[in-house]
Amino acid sequence: MGPDTPDAGEAPGEPSPLVRLRQLGPQWAGASGGAFAGMAQSPERYAAASRLVAAWLNRLRAAAPDAAEPSGASETDVVGGVGVAGAGGVTGAGGVTGTGGAAGAGSAAGAGGAAGAGPGDEGRDRVAQAAAAALLDAWDHRERGTGDAVADGTGLPLTDAERAALTTAAFAIRYGEVTAWVAARRRRRAMARAAAQANGGSGGWLVLDEAGDPAGDPFIAYRRLEVDPVTGAGVLVETRPDESFTGVIHGVQIISVDPATGELTADDDAEYWECGSAEEREERVSALRANDDRGPGDSAV
Repeated sequence: MGPDTPDAGEAPGEPSPLVRLRQLGPQWAGASGGAFAGMAQSPERYAAASRLVAAWLNRLRAAAPDAAEPSGASETDVVGGVGVAGAGGVTGAGGVTGTGGAAGAGSAAGAGGAAGAGPGDEGRDRVAQAAAAALLDAWDHRERGTGDAVADGTGLPLTDAERAALTTAAFAIRYGEVTAWVAARRRRRAMARAAAQANGGSGGWLVLDEAGDPAGDPFIAYRRLEVDPVTGAGVLVETRPDESFTGVIHGVQIISVDPATGELTADDDAEYWECGSAEEREERVSALRANDDRGPGDSAV
């Protein structure tokens, strides 16, 4: 069975691992928001909490499957490895910085983890599904004990409730890493297909992510990531309400997506425009496409 076929072990009618993970992930982030609360006044307890979260993160990362390319190429990804963009409070080999760990993890899905991700490509991607399944399995068996005294909290100056909240914080951080990795993988695969179809020519820009109301709604944000699949140059289109919440501000930012990794880079110094209407916004995007000598955008969604 190839990496792009559905998991034969998945029972009909049951949600896929990625679907279930996206249901649980925000719950983990919400439940762990105050995991470090009340520990700032005790360096010993704060250090113990950080050690517990770091120990869990190391275990969760070690349990991730390697992601071999469907083509059989030698390139291998590490699923959401250390230092994944959007992983919040993860530093180096698993250090954790206060409540930023769980908070950072919660933003990853909104930053492209789920936007535009349909049942098509991801549903057939057994590698991405396996990464989600590994994290879910660890969650389902978290209370059985890991055999790691630090991860289990043995001897640490923490209550049972604090250990449970900190364990959930580690899962929230890992959720951010995995969903960021899945989104980057999906972008890279879509860009590779579009570039191959263009066969060295000008195949047009590609919509990688799109969610919300493109016309603009003060209460429903719109987001679109559109790139040249060959070079990775593109734009991030986003809307937000104005100060009165009666109108919409339409933003267009120059971004880039690495075709080799799918990693999204948005430089703070990159050009950015704010427009007063969807029409003005799309005129700006069309002008940027034209400057790139490519035609109308094709959709990967």
